[in-house]
Amino acid sequence: MNLSGLLNMYGMTELSPSVSTTCLDDEIEKHHKTVGTALPHTEIRIVSRDNYHQTLQRGERGEILVGGYLLMKGYWKDEQRTSEALIIETEIHPDRSGSFQGSKTWLRTGDEAVIRPDGRLQITGRIKDIIIRGGENIYPSEIENLLLQHDLINSVAAVGLQDDRYGEIVSAFVVPHGNTLISQCRDISSFDLRARSEPLAGVDNGPTGSILTGEDIRCMVRGTLGRSSAPKYIFWVSKIPLTATGKIEKYKLREIGEMEIRRRAENVILRHEGVHS
Repeated sequence: MNLSGLLNMYGMTELSPSVSTTCLDDEIEKHHKTVGTALPHTEIRIVSRDNYHQTLQRGERGEILVGGYLLMKGYWKDEQRTSEALIIETEIHPDRSGSFQGSKTWLRTGDEAVIRPDGRLQITGRIKDIIIRGGENIYPSEIENLLLQHDLINSVAAVGLQDDRYGEIVSAFVVPHGNTLISQCRDISSFDLRARSEPLAGVDNGPTGSILTGEDIRCMVRGTLGRSSAPKYIFWVSKIPLTATGKIEKYKLREIGEMEIRRRAENVILRHEGVHS
């Protein structure tokens, strides 16, 4: 294709379409871990997820707000959604006569990030995907990036499922490599759903006969990210549902996970009633 280099950029349809970019002469680390700095005549702020008027310091995680000429005017015939996404803030601007009051529009992106000490933007995930377990924020992207380093895992998605005690708990949907053997021996929190999915095609095969267990996954996460980030439930699947643009449809995974947990609980109750009948 005669490409001399690739750039990482951050954008979305509402931003027409990008607001930041790396540079060709950036170091490899900056290309891999960041989406660069803001483009000319645009602004990027990181604000508290609970209060978008509170701008955070560099190095603090929060929601990305974007300002500048490239913002959309709104969503077509959807005033409510537009008012939720576009924020109008009052600003005081000094001039020769003293000062005048103006306004500025910001777009709430729904993405979480930090601005590093070097001024570069580093994406950390989608705010709606963050798992809040007993008041602790757990970041699915950290779990996914870690598990993708495992030789027997082809793809993975971490999602939060409802839990009476913690509010949410971590679960992982895992696509193993083709020749991997899955062992669920005595693991009541492991679900093999592959028989209900279409065969997996075009996936590199792992070492023939290699065995992978749910506890292998939990131990890997527990040892690096801590106990609270370790998935309670493991779902073995043949594929992970994606949108037309390649994004994981996590709402579908949540529905599948919670349905499977309910189904297993109902089966346990039926077996228990059968024993005592």
